[in-house]
Amino acid sequence: MGRPLVASIVFMDLPLSVSLLFLEHLNANQSGPFRRWLDSCASAPRIAWYPSAGAGLRDLLYLQSGYRDLYPGSGYEPNAPELFLHTDYSLCEAADFLDRSVLHHDPRTEIRVVSREELPRCELPIYPDLVAFGANATVTHRVIFFQVVVRSLRLGVSQVPLLYVCAENAAFCAHRLLPLQATITHLVQVRYGHSLGGGLDSPGWLLSQLDTLGVEILVSDGCERRDYRARNPTFDHFPALRSAPANPAAWNFLRRLPHASWSGYGPVSWWRLDSTYLRHRESTP
Repeated sequence: MGRPLVASIVFMDLPLSVSLLFLEHLNANQSGPFRRWLDSCASAPRIAWYPSAGAGLRDLLYLQSGYRDLYPGSGYEPNAPELFLHTDYSLCEAADFLDRSVLHHDPRTEIRVVSREELPRCELPIYPDLVAFGANATVTHRVIFFQVVVRSLRLGVSQVPLLYVCAENAAFCAHRLLPLQATITHLVQVRYGHSLGGGLDSPGWLLSQLDTLGVEILVSDGCERRDYRARNPTFDHFPALRSAPANPAAWNFLRRLPHASWSGYGPVSWWRLDSTYLRHRESTP
């Protein structure tokens, strides 16, 4: 079953596999660090998406291969992501976050910016019934590509590419990820929805896109089991996001972190969605 094209976006002179069009679109015609990073990719990079990330950067630690080596899961785990994609429309509690030289520092971990590139703005709608806060004039619609150095007492030193898009999550998915057929190998659903992370919508729409986005690993604080809203207004604004609901019973558990180690909201679990689950979703009418 092919993936739906839910918006009309025209590209010229992009002799690339369709899975890279999403990143090419964000870069546009710029020739800076992000262009050079894209040129260095032998194939489409494995992408971890963290919606409503705010100033959180724990995925840069917990999703890298070094963490998996130290704390193996209960079964096979696909390869680590090669690019970290964060989205947040407001960053209301950390308005200067995108312009800091040190993004995080504590006695065990430092994340320092090596390079920063401002990419073309991503002008997408923000609907009041989906968000807890208004747009932030200094942040909303900005797109930043970072190269950061992560120094961890347990994991050592690594350089990580981080792409930060200041857009509302559902709009970003409906207007960018889906029409450009982006593949998201890792999805982080932590403190998102039901007013957490600045979002009023339920996470049901996000989890219904696991198959379409090609997600292999879901990292979740359990909010998918607490879908409080019978009617999700996200589907009113973005009908293309309406899909078959997620089926947590088909996920394969890998590991769990206590809530204090990440969100403070609930234990954070890793789930593997393998090909048998994806084939089942493909055959669902």
